[in-house]
Amino acid sequence: QQSVRDIMPLMPPRRTSKSAAPALSADMRVVVLYGGEAMLIREQCDKLRSALEAVHGPIEPMYFDGKTCSLSEVLDELRTLGLMSPHSLVLVDDADQFVKEDRGFRDAVTRYVENPCPTGTLVLRATQWHKGNLDKAIAEVGTVVKCEPMSHADAAAWLAGRARENHQTRIEPKAAALLIERVGSSLGLLDAELGKLAVMAEPGQPIDVALVEQAVGRGSDEQAWAVQEAMIEAIATKQAGVGVGKLHEVIELAGHAKELVSWAVLDLCRKLHHAALLSGTGQNDFAIGKALKIWPIDRAKPLVALARTLGPRRAGALFDEAIAADRRAKSGYGDLHRNLEGFCVRATDGS
Repeated sequence: QQSVRDIMPLMPPRRTSKSAAPALSADMRVVVLYGGEAMLIREQCDKLRSALEAVHGPIEPMYFDGKTCSLSEVLDELRTLGLMSPHSLVLVDDADQFVKEDRGFRDAVTRYVENPCPTGTLVLRATQWHKGNLDKAIAEVGTVVKCEPMSHADAAAWLAGRARENHQTRIEPKAAALLIERVGSSLGLLDAELGKLAVMAEPGQPIDVALVEQAVGRGSDEQAWAVQEAMIEAIATKQAGVGVGKLHEVIELAGHAKELVSWAVLDLCRKLHHAALLSGTGQNDFAIGKALKIWPIDRAKPLVALARTLGPRRAGALFDEAIAADRRAKSGYGDLHRNLEGFCVRATDGS
């Protein structure tokens, strides 16, 4: 009889997805998250925060804009403990701008990484990251994770896991493939569509091809864009009535499903955050519109202009708020229509 040791070399090595990110742990003091997939960056931040809170208790992160903050501000925050937590979590957006090309500044950051504060964790987030000696120092006390867009196969696997873990449902493989075909492999958009489909699916039934064809038809794009244009105007002019009026028109007068409108709002916030991040890298309106798949390109200009005004931090906060409003509705906290109206008011208050 062959032993297990005899058999093991004959077994093919286990394949791992190139998109799979290393596990983040509470003992990491410096973490870099970069790439074009904003939602993966957010997921990794959530996992790191959960790991830290499991050890240190509740933590309230502190956010900085890498284009405007100073190194001393960030280091002071890392070394300052709150009244309720023995550990600090500091996140710097546009980290490629924060870790400047200037050698003196980069050397100062490297010196901190070589001797980081034991009671603080620094997270650097960026769409681009220029590798160098700093990475070697980070590897000793943390990690650098590239959050790149997934292949269709990896996105389908991600959808299956997301449906199971976040929505307690199942999406059929053919339905996942069709969803990716229609909206692309952007995880933010896929997650918004998945949430909508999970709400629309019959209790106990999986998300199937028929439901995807019904709810993610290309014919609803124009109506979704009408909602998004109204929201762009409302946020840009700080007039909540514009957004609330469009919600009333689309839901109550035109009879469109509240779930579809909620998706349009969530998708807009995703686009704004993505556009703000891309704008920070110096990309022009055409390149940003192309990345967001907005055509004709003139449509993208108001969205990109608003994203530039908001900046990554405020746009990210809007995205978080839209996700929270959607989650509240799915958890039975209030009517979805009223939650959307509340979001319009909060999104236009300028805070």
